[in-house]
Order: sequence, then C-alpha cells, then structure tokens
Amino acid sequence: MTRPIGHLWVNPDGVIGVGDAYAEHVALYTRYVDQLISLRDRYGSAWGDDDMGKEFSTKFLEGLDNLEKLVGGIRGTLDYTAEGLRQSGKLYREADEDAREVGERLARDFESLGTPVARKALRSRLVEPGEAEAETPVLRSQQAVRRRLVEPGEEAQTPVLRSRMAVQGRLLRPDGEPDVEGDGKVFLRSRRLATEEPDAEFTALEPMQHGVRTQRALLEPFEELEPMQHGVLAHGEVLEPLERLTPATSSVMMKPEYTTAYVGGEPLPEGYRLQALNPFADGTSRVDANLYESVTPLAGAPVTTPQGQVIDPDGRHLFVVKENPAVDPTAPGYQPLYLSYSADGTPTPLF
Repeated sequence: MTRPIGHLWVNPDGVIGVGDAYAEHVALYTRYVDQLISLRDRYGSAWGDDDMGKEFSTKFLEGLDNLEKLVGGIRGTLDYTAEGLRQSGKLYREADEDAREVGERLARDFESLGTPVARKALRSRLVEPGEAEAETPVLRSQQAVRRRLVEPGEEAQTPVLRSRMAVQGRLLRPDGEPDVEGDGKVFLRSRRLATEEPDAEFTALEPMQHGVRTQRALLEPFEELEPMQHGVLAHGEVLEPLERLTPATSSVMMKPEYTTAYVGGEPLPEGYRLQALNPFADGTSRVDANLYESVTPLAGAPVTTPQGQVIDPDGRHLFVVKENPAVDPTAPGYQPLYLSYSADGTPTPLF
C-alpha cells in the first residue's frame, strides 16, 4: 500500500463526529444480537421431543450461534472503531490547544525582549561625519562609512573612523626655515625634508599603511567602480568559459590472429571482434562505450587460436566488442560515455 506523503490537517470535532456515527451502528447491531437471543429463548425447544424435532432444534440453535458470533464480531469492530475515533479526536483537540497555548506564550516572551539584532542590522545606515565616537558601540553592519578627504580647517580632535584617517599635511622645509602652509590641498605627512621649492605636481609617496592613499591618489578624484557582471571584468574584458577536458581513450592494437581468435574454446559470434587496448600508466584502459553495442573485458578468460595456442596480450587488455554503426562521434552535440577498466575488468564511469 502506498504511504501518503505530505501534510494532513485534522479536524478534531470531525473525527469525534465520525466516532459518534460508528457508535450509532454499534447500537443497531446490539439490537440485532438482542433479537437473536430472543429467538433462541422462544424457539430453542419448540420443535418437539422426537428425534426429528431434536435434530432440527440442534441445527436451529447452531445456526443462531453462528449468526450471533458474526453479528457480535461486527458489533465489536464497530465499537472499537468508534471508541478509537473519539479518543483520537480528543487527543487532537488537546494537542491543538497545547500548541496554540505554547505559541501565544512564546509570542509574549519575544515581545518582552529588546529589538533583535537582525532588525538592527536591517536598519543600519551610513555614519555621517562627526557622528562616530570611540565610546559608542556599533553593529558590524553599521561600520560602513562614507569615505572622504579631510578638508583644511577641520579640527583634529573630531573622532573619526579608520577609513577617514586621511589628515591635513604640510611641507617641511630645511632646518631653520619656517614651514610653508599648503595651498589648500590635502597631502599625507612625510618624514622626507623638502630640498627645493615645491612644484605644481608632487611625487607620490609610498603608502604609509594598508588602505591609506598616497599623495597623488589624494589629489585625484574618487572613481566610481562599476559592478562586475557575470563573465565580464570591470574594464570590459570578456571572460571566456573554460572548455571541458575530454579524457583520452586507450589506443587499439590489432593482430591477424585476433580475427580468428577463440574465447573459452568457442569462436566469436558474427559482428564481434577481439581487440587489445594499451593501458595507461596507472594500469587502466579507457573506452567510449557509446561507440559499441557491446564491450566485454576478457580478464582471466582463455583466448586462443583455432589450433588451441594461447594468444599473449603482451600486457594489454583484451576486449570483445561489437561496434554501433548508428553512432557518429563527429556529429554536433555528441555526448561520449567514457568507461575506465581496471586490470581485472572492473568498469568505472568517468563523468
């Protein structure tokens, strides 16, 4: 019998109602049993005292007994079914009420808790300049900030995040000369002393640490990066899909004695031929099974000439094959089926 798969929704009141319907049939069959008992009491000894009357009375009572057993068995089955349905309906109702009560209790408990972390992460936003403080704990999802250059004149005491720690710098003159303020541009501070007047362009400094822009990078505007599409790089170069590598098949060795070979003392059937495959370095041989209607390895099978001389495979694997003329391996969309055979003839499909 097939077992049902899926969800079964139960109506407790409906189950109890079906049990009540079975109980009504129980009452009906109970009346049948009472009528049989009444017939036995009335006609059990009403057939006379002679031999024929006694024989008929015996048959009559035996028939009533069998009928009473049959009706009583049906009544017992109905009674058992009715009681089972009633009890099951009550249990379903109790389980439904318990589940509803537990669900409402869990809902009340969760309502008393604070805002879940997941909701905080969904409401995360970018931190504006001046909002970040070292003492203020933030969620990981709120640590995405707007990166910008620090303009001249901003106070150094303003707490900022690491991603905005590009600071205003100035050129250091040789000893004894005053520092020269920049022209409103922002540079990184360098320990290298300037030996001549600053030109219009400055040599880019090496990054001080990972993630900090050099002097030239700070002077250049930020470039918006385009999101990389599937298979296309940001600068437009198209990625070519990798081609699936085709496993190599074993080379075939044919000898004149193979055409008249006997296998197990019997000649090969018509359309079949014997061939030897050169194994790979791991000792296995490989064929495309779709090219053949039948491929049978002959590991351990006696292969002889018609005169009974054993044919030596010279370390190769012997197979009896029948080609499939309906297959064209050069046709577009052809899908090979590669099988790798071990030295004992055990095949392993290659996918």
